[in-house]
Amino acid sequence: MIKEKEKFASLFAEFILTMATEIPRVFIDSHPIYRKARLRGYRKQQIEAGLNNLASRRILKRSGRFYKITPEGKKWAEKYYGRYFRMQHGKWDGKWRVILFDIPTDKESQRQAFKKRLKNIGAYMVQKSVFAFPYPCQEEIGDWCRDLELSEHVDVLTTDNLGAREPDARKHFEI
Repeated sequence: MIKEKEKFASLFAEFILTMATEIPRVFIDSHPIYRKARLRGYRKQQIEAGLNNLASRRILKRSGRFYKITPEGKKWAEKYYGRYFRMQHGKWDGKWRVILFDIPTDKESQRQAFKKRLKNIGAYMVQKSVFAFPYPCQEEIGDWCRDLELSEHVDVLTTDNLGAREPDARKHFEI
């Protein structure tokens, strides 16, 4: 049951983060994360209860059938989503996940959205198209790539060492 709540919470965090970084307003029924939650077996009432909870906490503002993220909601999403990864994966396993991407210029908006998501989870920028993250994130990155249609342009490698950038990355993640 707790594992199920964590999955649901992470889905909501992803939804809020998407709203915070990519779109100012969302028509909830048509959003891909809403559909993903429905496909995973969450009832419409559960999703609406979660959204209403976020609205009552002033993370979201409801306007008819639309939701808009508030400034407080943006701060909450950035803080919660990065913390979610740390809580979910516990102690660092000593391995780095290096996210490499080479996205064509005709997909600039998707590239910017992808980079924003990486920054929002707290990924460390090694170079313009190379980020490092200390916790398993391949599943989330894969979901993002499918959502943004970038799968053929992104790779995630796992390594024990970041070379000369490792001390800075360790400091960034406080590990």
